[in-house]
Amino acid sequence: MSWFKKRSESKNSSDASSINSEGPMERRSRRDTDPATCLEVFQNHWEQAYSIINRDVEKGTKSTDDEINTVSHNFEQMITLLAQEDGEDGQGMPGAILHYLLEHEILEKFCGWCHGYHDDGRKLVQEQLRMFEHLISQSHQLLLIHKPVIRPLLNLLAYCSDDCTGNIESSLVLVLHQLCVSISKETVILESVFNMNADHGPTKFLIFSLLIPYLHREGKVGQQARDALLLIMTLSSKHPYIGEYIAENSDFCPVLATGLSGLYSDLPRKIIIPSEDWCQITDEDVHNIPEMAMFLNSLEFCNAVAQVNFTFIQPGYIYLSIDLDKTSFSVY
Repeated sequence: MSWFKKRSESKNSSDASSINSEGPMERRSRRDTDPATCLEVFQNHWEQAYSIINRDVEKGTKSTDDEINTVSHNFEQMITLLAQEDGEDGQGMPGAILHYLLEHEILEKFCGWCHGYHDDGRKLVQEQLRMFEHLISQSHQLLLIHKPVIRPLLNLLAYCSDDCTGNIESSLVLVLHQLCVSISKETVILESVFNMNADHGPTKFLIFSLLIPYLHREGKVGQQARDALLLIMTLSSKHPYIGEYIAENSDFCPVLATGLSGLYSDLPRKIIIPSEDWCQITDEDVHNIPEMAMFLNSLEFCNAVAQVNFTFIQPGYIYLSIDLDKTSFSVY
């Protein structure tokens, strides 16, 4: 399936050029292609896409659906080439395609053009999220240290924070999760996403703030959000300012406690005893009671948070107390 648009089954079966339908031999031959040829192909795709983007920007026009699809198709091929490119051997320098993309601020121009269509639908927002998810997870180069890459990404995330529908939530959380994985592997990325003087929104750490609303969400989205939050919190032992931000400038602790309290309130008051020899809650019981499964998932997350060694949560500093009569949780 394309990263940019969900095609019908009939089109998927006929689109033999789809990147995800390529076999190992096709992907290997593309990677083994001469770098100069790959750059030339990349530039050609960009010229075709930019002719439409630049016209819309300069004349204030709106592209037709066919023109939008043309831009998306060309950008899809560009992202594939960029993700498969290796950097300069042994030098840690950007490859030719990445250098060209940074020099011409291509992602900023593309995302800026997409922003003009946000009011007309959600399609291009999802396309951008899929694009960044693929780049973050598949690129052979470290992209997130470059401002021409991080600026459009953070602007997109800031837009999603103001207006995020159900169709976009899963794509947004997946991108945030991939970002947290990348940060945990390459902490130098923190300098790009955590900056008091940054111009990417009112919060110092937008990525973390965007994950908090999904802390107690059920299903895959909630699990990805909790995993991502833990990845960030484990870094605070080496980077104390992260723990200080979480404790003093985010809603993490209140949401953690009040959400757990709400899930506790939703637990059934009675449990039907299946047999006379039943003496404890089993995994099968939990599976059959969705409210209990959600509560236990969040409780396990709280336990994991309490065990993380970082500045604002240490033994003796956090207490999750359960008042069974008042049905409340408190964080001290």
